[in-house]
Amino acid sequence: MRKQTKLFVKESIGENGTVDSKRVQAVCDYIDQNAPQTRKLSMLRAYMKALKPILAREEALVEISGDITEADFKELENFVFEQTGRKNIRLTKVINKELLGGVKITCADKIWEYTTISAIGTLRPNTQKNI
Repeated sequence: MRKQTKLFVKESIGENGTVDSKRVQAVCDYIDQNAPQTRKLSMLRAYMKALKPILAREEALVEISGDITEADFKELENFVFEQTGRKNIRLTKVINKELLGGVKITCADKIWEYTTISAIGTLRPNTQKNI
């Protein structure tokens, strides 16, 4: 089943290198129409599990402490593109009042945090050493 799942994932990637929803639908339809009834659910779960890390690399969560202009958001978008080397990442903007200023960007297993909370956290160990 691993080879088959890898094939399903490969078939789900579009020409631009990202997961294509129409291709995913075609794979799901194929499984629905051709897999034995007793195996459908396990095949779909394996397929979903294999797609999750790929989808996570295609999305970035941008947490900000307050609303920003489109120009500022475009700068953040360019930052993510430069850091990852990929232009096919979808950014989702979320206002997070707990940040107390700044921005936190999460893309798959990478986190860029430029917030007041993180700045205070880096100062705290140095302050304790000087006391």
